Amino acid sequence: MQYQSFRTIIKQPQTIIALGVTIISACALVVSIFQTRIMVEQRILMHEQAKASVWPRVSLMRGKSHSEVDYSLTDYHLVLANDGVGPAIIKGVRITYDDQPVEHWWEMFKLFPMDDSVELYISNASINNTIVKIGEERQVLGLKHNLPLAQVYFRESDKIRIEIIYESIYGDRWQLIYAEEDSETIEVDKEANFPPEEQFNY
Repeated sequence: MQYQSFRTIIKQPQTIIALGVTIISACALVVSIFQTRIMVEQRILMHEQAKASVWPRVSLMRGKSHSEVDYSLTDYHLVLANDGVGPAIIKGVRITYDDQPVEHWWEMFKLFPMDDSVELYISNASINNTIVKIGEERQVLGLKHNLPLAQVYFRESDKIRIEIIYESIYGDRWQLIYAEEDSETIEVDKEANFPPEEQFNY
């Protein structure tokens, strides 16, 4: 058998072709890996941009007016608004008075220290398990036509805390925490919600 040196083998045309093909294949593999990585990063970026383009932003706004004569209330209301760029799907609501969850407004009113002569009629709109459209404003509590109750609510408002969990169409969730003169929104886990026994159902 005739043995050929490495130098002789490496100079042969078929060896050079084989090495060239191997190098080209390796380069193609590296390029493919980089292209795949770029495509994955672009897909993630596009997904995040799509999510950002439909983010809702729920807020609660208090409106009130006072008499010029004795500064007594002439109007008091709470308005829920969606100032974001996507619909807000309300998944849970918890309202507490003095740290005690209530199921509806009338349950809370009965906890107020007030005279029995104060009537408990209000105007209101549903919150829980609803969808708030882009730019929508919803009066969730109106006391303009029941000023005696409005006076009591205003007096007790520092003990009232309203929390709303809402999500985007992609399932991302946030929690609005609203207390008198203070409000914040935090991002929460996609499964976050309030216990059924603490849900506000109106």
